[in-house]
Amino acid sequence: MVRSDCVSPCGSLGLTGRRRMTNVGTTLLQIALDRWVSTTYRRANVYLKRHVVRRGDKRYAYLRLVQAFRTESGTVRHRVLATLGRLDELKASGQLDQLAAAFARLDPPRIGFRREVGPLLLVHHVLERLGLVGLVDRHVPQRGRAELTTGEVVAALIANRLCAPAPLYDIAAWGGNAALHEVLGIPGMLLNDDRLGRALEAFAPVAENVRGAAALAAVEAFGADAARLHVDLTTLRVAGAYADSELVAKGWGSDRRVARQVQMLQATNPQGIPLYVRPHPGNAAELTCIGMALERLAALLGPGV
Repeated sequence: MVRSDCVSPCGSLGLTGRRRMTNVGTTLLQIALDRWVSTTYRRANVYLKRHVVRRGDKRYAYLRLVQAFRTESGTVRHRVLATLGRLDELKASGQLDQLAAAFARLDPPRIGFRREVGPLLLVHHVLERLGLVGLVDRHVPQRGRAELTTGEVVAALIANRLCAPAPLYDIAAWGGNAALHEVLGIPGMLLNDDRLGRALEAFAPVAENVRGAAALAAVEAFGADAARLHVDLTTLRVAGAYADSELVAKGWGSDRRVARQVQMLQATNPQGIPLYVRPHPGNAAELTCIGMALERLAALLGPGV
């Protein structure tokens, strides 16, 4: 017995009798395919079909892309353009998420929907001037079939932090409401917390080098004066245990009291613009932190900068 359930261009599942069939896959795949089919291939009458095959007591579901067309006699027929694979195998291998991500990339931003722009235009301008996405990607090359590069993820996180700070699990929702795809070219639906976590893990080993390169890019792009810098070390008090933190530790503060803290070192130019900011453990020696900063700044800037 063979039964197929069709997803129409408007995104509704076909009905068999009076029963509505279940969703073909994850919500992410459904949204991506519905949007891709309805916007890009509406004129071609291309549909996503969930093709169910029964073999004995077992049922196997396949995903297919099919096209509806009319013969010379006017009869409506369907042709299979591609069989995407068996649904359970696509889910187990992770290809289902990759497929949804690929369709999200293909789908242009939808017209007629209100998006929040706000400071995104300014953030985009600064990121473009710095060349931040390319800078990060040169330090963390893309691997495999990742639909977002590490540089794009970092740019999206910076945009979120500057526009409307949200926890990692809510970045995708923010990206869907903001004009992230229209302005930065990054589909918000791809910013799930798993992808963000993997990107941050890949970025962590090269973070120091990227920070230094970004500081140099800012000096060159915006003409910031780096001939004379003021280095200052301050403490940030925190509450809570932070048992596994590498930064939060008990140490002496500027008020000569011992408390849980993080030491923050920054170097600013005469106009008060911070060009170098680094956190240090709360119990680190001040002279050690300042000495490391001076050596790093001398290596980054060099004479005549």
